[in-house]
Amino acid sequence: MILPTAISEQTLAEMYYYAEFSAAAYCDPDHVPGTELTCKGNICPQVTANSVTTIIEFAKYFSPSFLVPGMIKTDKTKKSTATSDATGIVARDDSRQTITVAFRGTHSLRNWWANIQLVWKDASVFCSDCKLHRGFYDAFTEAFPPILASVTSLRAQYPSYKLVVTGHSFGGALATITATEFRRLGYSVDLYTYGAPRVGNDGFSRFVSRRSGNYRVTHLSITPPPSALV
Repeated sequence: MILPTAISEQTLAEMYYYAEFSAAAYCDPDHVPGTELTCKGNICPQVTANSVTTIIEFAKYFSPSFLVPGMIKTDKTKKSTATSDATGIVARDDSRQTITVAFRGTHSLRNWWANIQLVWKDASVFCSDCKLHRGFYDAFTEAFPPILASVTSLRAQYPSYKLVVTGHSFGGALATITATEFRRLGYSVDLYTYGAPRVGNDGFSRFVSRRSGNYRVTHLSITPPPSALV
């Protein structure tokens, strides 16, 4: 049984703020690298009220061929996440002095295909008994290289900025693996997920839970689904 735990008003405010960032990830393909982040329908008013710049949008294809600080120059025909359609943004938030990686949730057939790849996959790079949901791990593997390159470049320019990773649903699963990999690489990361499914086995869960800075938001009355998708 999970007992309720009080959280501070500041923590609650952070949860609301990064929920908006997770919502902003659904605005594909509206994000233009090198410009202020915008969203249709006023779905992320706190984020758009701040000084937040889209650095890259990772999706099936990278289209911009110009270079902005922290962005990788790419050919528009180069495939990035064509198999899983993992989509989201890396953004620089000058108001809060953070670098934020936000993943979109399930939004396409390729996302659903990744969701149902239920076989465990070895993840001993994290811990000896760690295993991960194959679909989520493969989607992360596709998406991570340009994210890492962008974050590495940004941290070189803004070494005091905090790294935050967030996502909703399928995006929450990818955010969890991404934050774990950044921590393995020596980064300090805050992780905010919303309605994220189970990502790995008990070994991976224990490994992630030992680190501070994890904020996993779920519905109070949610009923745990079968073990591969809890």
